Amino acid sequence: MTTSSRAKKASQDNFLKNKDKKADKFSSEIKAIQEKYKDRGTAGKQQMEKELSSLVSKYEKERNTNVKKVRQDEDNIIRYGKDAMKGKSFAKYNKGGMPKKKMGYQSGGLACGASNAAERPIKNVKK
Repeated sequence: MTTSSRAKKASQDNFLKNKDKKADKFSSEIKAIQEKYKDRGTAGKQQMEKELSSLVSKYEKERNTNVKKVRQDEDNIIRYGKDAMKGKSFAKYNKGGMPKKKMGYQSGGLACGASNAAERPIKNVKK
């Protein structure tokens, strides 16, 4: 399969842009927490360390998801080449869930959970 340098560049640029944005947000949150517990004594220092450790773990989790997304993009580039950019989730950090399975309730038969077939089943309308 052919790969697209344009698709690779888009994925890498998006990763770097989001990485920088998250790093700036992380550093500002650290400064805010440190400022909040500046003159609070030993109890305040313990609470500050708790909040900073939870913030670091949250940041690490976000960074790992971004790295996984770049790997997905690279796999899509290898698989689809330059057509990979047409995918909805390419170079974006949101991934849709599973599509919902149609249950067939409109058929009016036994699929709707009734013990007897419908007397007047609903007709399927073409859309």
